[in-house]
Amino acid sequence: MALFKREYCPLCGKKLGMFGTVRIQDGIGVCMNCYSALDMDFSIAKFQSVMNLNERLVRMIENQKEFRSFSTTREVKVGGMYFREDCRMGRWYVSYEKNPQNPTLYRYDEIADFRLVEDGDTITSGGLGRAVVGGALFGGTGAIVGAVTGGKVSKKIINTLNVVITLKDTCRNSVTVSCLHMGQPCKSGSASYNLSMHNAQTLLDFLNAICARGASLNVQTPVTSPNTPRAVDEILKYKELLDKGIINEQQFEAKKKELLGM
Repeated sequence: MALFKREYCPLCGKKLGMFGTVRIQDGIGVCMNCYSALDMDFSIAKFQSVMNLNERLVRMIENQKEFRSFSTTREVKVGGMYFREDCRMGRWYVSYEKNPQNPTLYRYDEIADFRLVEDGDTITSGGLGRAVVGGALFGGTGAIVGAVTGGKVSKKIINTLNVVITLKDTCRNSVTVSCLHMGQPCKSGSASYNLSMHNAQTLLDFLNAICARGASLNVQTPVTSPNTPRAVDEILKYKELLDKGIINEQQFEAKKKELLGM
């Protein structure tokens, strides 16, 4: 009888159980504690190498340090998800948790675009460097409601009303937020529908403001060369991974050349 071969998590070295294991590239198993710390979509994680995940862990360690200084200056809650911004830091995040431990902090310019989708049809959209199109965004609670309900004679059942946010993040492609009131389908033009649209407009206002700030920063921020103190800091982090045996010499040299733009 073949003996069961015990697996170990390549990130923390702990033994893997029979359950609660996430499989990445080449079928390698990663424990749930490490996977949770990555803050990465499962659909993306399964294509990642061990080195990719180690790079992500380095980023999340730095993210944790930054998050300790995060102070919410604006918050909206839609569909059970919290959206918070620190305008002084120039960062924002989204989380299902009221008090998250280490959510990924995004820069303003890391929103590629966003759109409001009703039963598969895009009602309005916006993003970095372009105005919201397809309907009024500002002008009070009923702005979007009036734009999408005008001329409708008969009421129909709305099954989905989502804000879809596309991110410039290799670990999370997008975030989909349901704006339906109480999470339930409703008739167009009903009080529940209007409340759902109010939820949508609240979030769209938040995202539009974030993108506007991102566009402003892109204009004002000069382009820097890759050979900066930040690049040196990154090299030191990968040297630490090399010293611990997590990556090999070849991987370290390749990353150093990338960071130095060589």
